[in-house]
Formats: sequence, structure tokens, C-alpha cells
Amino acid sequence: MDKLVKEENLQGAFQYLDNITIAGHTQEQHDQNVQHFLEVINKRNLTLNATKTIRSAKWIQNFSAKIQPLARVKKFPLNEEALLAFELLKQEFEGATLHSVDENLPFEVECDALEVAVSAVLNQSGRPVAFMSRTLQGS
Repeated sequence: MDKLVKEENLQGAFQYLDNITIAGHTQEQHDQNVQHFLEVINKRNLTLNATKTIRSAKWIQNFSAKIQPLARVKKFPLNEEALLAFELLKQEFEGATLHSVDENLPFEVECDALEVAVSAVLNQSGRPVAFMSRTLQGS
């Protein structure tokens, strides 16, 4: 995805592994960025996983810590700790939303780091407007 975003000059595109988030400063810019992305996908004969396609990004406070019981799972069925984490995250996703940027308001940066992941959130008026996260891997 990194290569695709760079080669096609996709604006407002933020990729992580095989996931991509398309954004814009306004609804119109967002829609244009999505349209360009879809054109690139068609041109390159790529397909989207409909079960993973969502219309708005979600934000969960301390996500990197809350996802760890699931990230540690090596086999199924899930253990009790992982099931509890899954249920908690499901509930939190229902209420969390990402809002658009207002360049007239001040920004705040919020960071979170663990031994296994780092994340940052750009906030305005106490609400998230952009985020990033990365899982760390040993060298």
C-alpha cells in the first residue's frame, strides 16, 4: 500500500499494512480523494474487501493496550482474556468517531507507547481528527 500511495500520488491517504484510510479537509475534498482512490484501484485491477470497508474511521482511547490480549493469541478458540478484550473493543467502536479538521482551532497531540506498539492522535476541542499507530517488532 505504501508503494501504491506514493506512485499514484494519493492525497489524504494513510496506509497501515493492507489497510488504508482516505481523508480530506472538507467533505468535498474527502469525496474527491475517495473517487481518485477508487479509480486507482480499478486501474490496477485491485479489489477491496467489502467486509473491511467502512465509511468513517473509529478511535478508541488506549487502543494499543486494549488490543494486546487479541494480538497475543496464537490459536483458537480465544481465551477468556482475549474474548473480554474483543467484547470491550466492539462496544467502544460503536461510540467512537473521527471528526474533520478545523484549521482555525488549535491542535493537541496525544501519544501512547508500549513495548509492542506506538500511537499518536491529533485532537481539536478534545476530539480526535487524525491518528496513527504502529506495531513494533524486534530487530
